[in-house]
Amino acid sequence: MAISEYDAFGPWIYEVDGEHPLPRLFAPYVRERADALMLLKIPRDIERRRATPDMELYDYVVGAYEERVVLLKRHEAAVQRTEVLYREIEGLALYRYFLQGNLMLYTAKGEVCIPFNTVSMSIMQRFVSIIRARYQTARHITSAVLCVGDPKDIPDLDVLFINLLRDMEGEGETARVGAFQPEAPLASAGRDWLQKIVHPLSLRTMPSMLHMVNHEELILIRRGKEEKRAKKNEFSYEFTYIPLGNIHAIRVQEEEQYEDILRCTLDFGRHQYTFLMRGDNQGVVGFYDRLAKQLHLQEKADGKPG
Repeated sequence: MAISEYDAFGPWIYEVDGEHPLPRLFAPYVRERADALMLLKIPRDIERRRATPDMELYDYVVGAYEERVVLLKRHEAAVQRTEVLYREIEGLALYRYFLQGNLMLYTAKGEVCIPFNTVSMSIMQRFVSIIRARYQTARHITSAVLCVGDPKDIPDLDVLFINLLRDMEGEGETARVGAFQPEAPLASAGRDWLQKIVHPLSLRTMPSMLHMVNHEELILIRRGKEEKRAKKNEFSYEFTYIPLGNIHAIRVQEEEQYEDILRCTLDFGRHQYTFLMRGDNQGVVGFYDRLAKQLHLQEKADGKPG
């Protein structure tokens, strides 16, 4: 028996079914409901006490099908439809900061962002799994030569990553750890010793990152965003998935803004992913050197992957 939208409304994402039907605004735009592998309705970001029975309470309806993802977005009393074929998806990211979540699809035509409340993170992870099972290219590598041994032996591995790795293993994830970058302070280049003593709080923090790979994907787990204050990175993390066949360049350069720091840029499709790493972290530097060789990417004259 169907539950009324108003009675069911909250921060939760629902799968469309007999209990949770399509929102009335979106119903005329869903032409392939029976073919959907997963069909979700994502609520508006408003407090429950502000909702009324006559309001349009859902901002998105998102469907995963055999060959594409369909995104329906509410614009007041109208609906905008976007279709993305799996072969057009060049990578994706799943971000969490407290209750704020975002699913980002990096496509050949641009970026598609789907915001949601992280109380429904598990359902979005299942949605991501459907996409990953269909977007991967035929490019395969021997991931074993890139990976470390038991992640438990990695020094200074954050508890967050330990818990995420345990969850991934429980979900059947096959990716293995290739390298780890611990959190580290970022000292501005060119500052003298007095400035560093007088203004220690001006130092920013490079977030910790876990670099993983399976036969078809590079998986990057970053705690927070780059170059933030440490406190801002404690409560957020981001998964980025990049099919290996979409990576066409790996560039490692000295970072001019900070001391003893390298900037790595991954070019995939029409997009880029950049991160910082310590120049003396041979684990990360070596991982991307080996990955570039596995992908048969050309190397720059300075010996860095490119």
